[in-house]
Amino acid sequence: MPGGWDGIGLAPELVHAVTELGWLFPRDVQDEAIPLILGGGDVMVAAATGSGKTGAFGLPIVQTIVEQRRYEQRPPPKLDPALSAPAVVLNQPCALSSNDRDQLVQISGDGTVCKVSHPRFWGGVRANKSVKAGKYFYEVTIESGLGRVGFSSAAATLELGIDDAGFGYGGTAKKSNSRRFDPYGEKYDAGDVIGCFLDLTKKEISFSRNGTDLGVAFRLPKSHRGKRISLVPLKP
Repeated sequence: MPGGWDGIGLAPELVHAVTELGWLFPRDVQDEAIPLILGGGDVMVAAATGSGKTGAFGLPIVQTIVEQRRYEQRPPPKLDPALSAPAVVLNQPCALSSNDRDQLVQISGDGTVCKVSHPRFWGGVRANKSVKAGKYFYEVTIESGLGRVGFSSAAATLELGIDDAGFGYGGTAKKSNSRRFDPYGEKYDAGDVIGCFLDLTKKEISFSRNGTDLGVAFRLPKSHRGKRISLVPLKP
């Protein structure tokens, strides 16, 4: 793959580790298998001895364990009591919620900027708006690091895309829902502007990068139709 280790979806710390081991580029079997495994697929590999099969399966296993332990060890979220009173929320200017967030997420005073400085844990934050009908669009400017943005119901975890109530698009060109990470769109990084579009008429979620439409990422399942949906910028 042209992107080498950076192009197959491994976490930055794993990319750093294999580089230190002298693995300059993924082997063919790793190049093909790792993105499929990280995407949640069932993968069977047949390759010669010494072709890199152990790394092809071992690296995704390590990444999955690391992500799960981070999720279990992160500080508990602070829930916004205003979410139980939608009429109050809808009358507020749209901003990041200082209450409906992981404790390690820092938010600017005007509620327009969020960041996480922790070297190991992801942090999530929801906006103070929730919607039940119509069409909605917001944009996020990425300042640094990896990010994931999208939409969720109020019942979803703040680690967007880990459960079936969150729908995210990450900087590694993956869309995520129910812990499935499937290829979607383009990679994004510092300076990029990511647009998030929710069409509750068509029951679709799509994204854009720097004004370029990336197409439909999700079609809401029937179990989510009629539920109130929240705007969810997520930063690591």
